Amino acid sequence: MSGGASVTGKVLTSDGLAYSGEVYLYHLLVTSIGTGGAWEVNDSLDDSGTDLWGGDVGPNVPYDKTFSPPIKFATGLYVDIAAGCGIKVSVGYGGLD
Repeated sequence: MSGGASVTGKVLTSDGLAYSGEVYLYHLLVTSIGTGGAWEVNDSLDDSGTDLWGGDVGPNVPYDKTFSPPIKFATGLYVDIAAGCGIKVSVGYGGLD
């Protein structure tokens, strides 16, 4: 984050919309709360858009990523967590400075 961008956080344990509208993803933390599993963040309001980042975490193996520059989501920031996964996805998002 350059020059003091205001960043908001949201934590999801199942599919869901983190933000509606244009936004930038600054930080992503995925942690296992069970078996681990697959996840994606996509540019949409309902999981119908383009996957912009994703991965898979195992039990007790966190994934922590800061994006510099941040990733732009034009429509919305939607978190897709595969069915039956035991993971928690934390996103840090906001506008540009």
